[in-house]
Amino acid sequence: MEMADNSALLKKQRTRKTVKVNFRSWCYIFPFVLLFLYGFAPLFYGLVISFYSKFPIKSTTAYVPKFTLNNFKALFGYGARWETYGKPFWKTLGYTFAFDVVAVPCLIIIPLFLAYLINLEPKGYKIFRAIIYLPSVISGTIMGAIFVYLFNDSAYGFFNGLFGTEIKFIGTWWSRWGIILFASVWWQEGTNFLIFSAALKNVDKSLYEASSIDGCNRWQQFLKVTLPGIRKQMILCIFTTVLGYLILYSQPALIKNLGEGGPDTPMMIIQEGLGVEMDHSLGMAGFFTAASWMLALVSIIISIIQVRIFAGRKGGSTHEKQFNEYFKIEEKQA
Repeated sequence: MEMADNSALLKKQRTRKTVKVNFRSWCYIFPFVLLFLYGFAPLFYGLVISFYSKFPIKSTTAYVPKFTLNNFKALFGYGARWETYGKPFWKTLGYTFAFDVVAVPCLIIIPLFLAYLINLEPKGYKIFRAIIYLPSVISGTIMGAIFVYLFNDSAYGFFNGLFGTEIKFIGTWWSRWGIILFASVWWQEGTNFLIFSAALKNVDKSLYEASSIDGCNRWQQFLKVTLPGIRKQMILCIFTTVLGYLILYSQPALIKNLGEGGPDTPMMIIQEGLGVEMDHSLGMAGFFTAASWMLALVSIIISIIQVRIFAGRKGGSTHEKQFNEYFKIEEKQA
């Protein structure tokens, strides 16, 4: 009887402890759940709008919404909106992909190289580490203002004023993309640099010692020890950088505001289109929300491809499997 009472008491204590732990856990995650639900409402509303023509953003608009697939058809060559809006959307998406092909390697290789040098801990490395990360702290607006001032085509531009020249830095399509690339690397290399710096600290030092004994030089150690040791962090940086620059907006928008035209991106077309719709109610809200969902679908497809490419083998590491096979052979021979 006494044992039964003790069991019931222990069970009650465990239940109470479990409830307490679960309650505390929910308290921690509740703000994030609330933010998710807050963001889900406009997300769902945007999906609804994308299936309607002339969906009124303003409540004073007089027309009645009509369910249709024309907004998505316009993105694939059907209807009058293809030439005006659909074709430019895919064209700018192609430009963005081309920009990603150049920008993503720069935003992986340069931060990794700098992190590797800092990890060697030369004299004053803490100062250099702070300098490298410092640009990541500023906002996109401030970054744009800095580069607009540096490369302004007028005499008020920093470089033109310094050297007394009248170089049209933003005069051509290629030069604009070049400035955007330079600004992007300078602004956001610090984030990947920080991740790589932390990853390099966690690489097992005994592996470097063993490879050094085997006669490996610095380059061979980097390829055979460092890169495999930071594989997961590198995948994370590639993943976030590719998706982040697929929705590129701040840098080209600020250059375009100089009045020189500037390159367009899918996000700029969507944002500017919705801005005009808010002002004039042209009945284009459905198309631009459909374009945003198409951009989201492209991002999801790219994410799946990246996961497939970088997915590790299941069932343990390759070296562990090889060791187990070797051990079994040794046992049979013995």
